[in-house]
Amino acid sequence: ARAATVEAAAARHREVAAAPVRRVSGDLALAAFLERLGLSAHLSVLEAEEIETPELALITKDDLVELGIPGRDAVTIIAAAAGPEGASPGRTPQEYLCPISFEIMVDPTFAVDGNTYERASIESWLKDHDTSPLTNETLSSKLLVPNRALKSLIDAHTL
Repeated sequence: ARAATVEAAAARHREVAAAPVRRVSGDLALAAFLERLGLSAHLSVLEAEEIETPELALITKDDLVELGIPGRDAVTIIAAAAGPEGASPGRTPQEYLCPISFEIMVDPTFAVDGNTYERASIESWLKDHDTSPLTNETLSSKLLVPNRALKSLIDAHTL
């Protein structure tokens, strides 16, 4: 029954898409989804590629970056598309990715801005900057502290 419902919805969507007079925008759900994330600027890129909301669950961060969407925004879109748990089978939760390198952290480390980074990435950043890479605010210290709780979660996830 669910498959028939999905197919009926897909058929209705194709009908609406085929009738330009009735069509307000490509995928209203996609527009609303990106609006909620504050990333509406990327709607035209996804529409040009004919990517619709359900397909976001099948797309990777690298796919979105290839389309010209910045890595940080791509990670946000992928994590939100994964659902309320932040992950689905085969997906890495956004919290496990370094906001500088966008890679799974091996040595997650707190900085004084309250954010966690991969140690090597934040150390490299701090060699040339005294500001937060996320907020650009001046850091009161370059002290770095291991985030052992997050490391345990990442280790459990990657086993």
